[in-house]
Amino acid sequence: MFPVPRHHLPQLIHARIKHLLARIEQQCWEDKRAVAVDGGPVHESIVGYTQGSKGPWQALHQHSYFGPQGGAWATRWHRLRIPKAKLHETGRRHLLWDCNGETTVYFQGQAWAGLDVAHPACPLPDRAATLLLETGLWQTAIWHHPQRPIEGPGCRFDGAWLALRNPTAWEVFHHLDVLLMLLESQLKAAGWSETTIERRFTIPERMPRLVRMLLSGLDAAADIYERDGLSALGKACSDLMERLPSEDHQGIAALTGHAHLDLVWHWPEAVTRRKMVHTSATILRLMERYPEFRFSGSQPYLYRALAEDEPKLAQAVA
Repeated sequence: MFPVPRHHLPQLIHARIKHLLARIEQQCWEDKRAVAVDGGPVHESIVGYTQGSKGPWQALHQHSYFGPQGGAWATRWHRLRIPKAKLHETGRRHLLWDCNGETTVYFQGQAWAGLDVAHPACPLPDRAATLLLETGLWQTAIWHHPQRPIEGPGCRFDGAWLALRNPTAWEVFHHLDVLLMLLESQLKAAGWSETTIERRFTIPERMPRLVRMLLSGLDAAADIYERDGLSALGKACSDLMERLPSEDHQGIAALTGHAHLDLVWHWPEAVTRRKMVHTSATILRLMERYPEFRFSGSQPYLYRALAEDEPKLAQAVA
């Protein structure tokens, strides 16, 4: 017999897990400290490191706007300084960047990592350094939720912080997020919608097997968290994943990351070339942290462009 949620109001389990996920997300970053940022001039075209690193610089204030209304195919460079990592900070430091322009971080003159809607933080080197950040005055990741349109007075800078990633909270957050997304997809397939969940809910005994397993398992995992804490929640999520059923006919899937950058779409070709730099730097940092990660790119022109624009980065990609 398959499990039935013990919760006396099973229609509230989904909301309970969403709330729990938000609580875990707040624990992903520790010792968050604001860092001062200087801004250079707004260039009316896309300029690279050599020109952008010259400044002149002036202090950038939180919640300030720059550039033309609605954005532009233009560039502004920023500068910030980070101290040497303390012993307990080694390998954990990240830059959290809140700006709706697409940004690439440069370390020691080389593209280091991309910052955008999908990647609001990037790992930092442990040494003291001055970082330069190239910000394109166009909306970042127009296909990704939440979108950050450039409206009103122009591009908006809302702050920058150094923070330490809590590896346990980070792992638990993503495991719980995957399980929640699976639950939502199965509920949707069963005719459920988020706007009607609390007013109309199928009798638990008649719900699909996988929905019952997820509701029961996630509700129990939330109880475990309240009683035993974060690590116990992580184990409960892993155990639930192990119990999820599969069919004999399912094959083994090999997954690889991929970025298809349209050479000319909603942006000019010059922006495509900067996006290639932005993406390549981001992927290299991810592959350093996750050695099992694999990534592919299918456009020879972009590799040639990368070799012209950022030769050392191209060598690292090759």
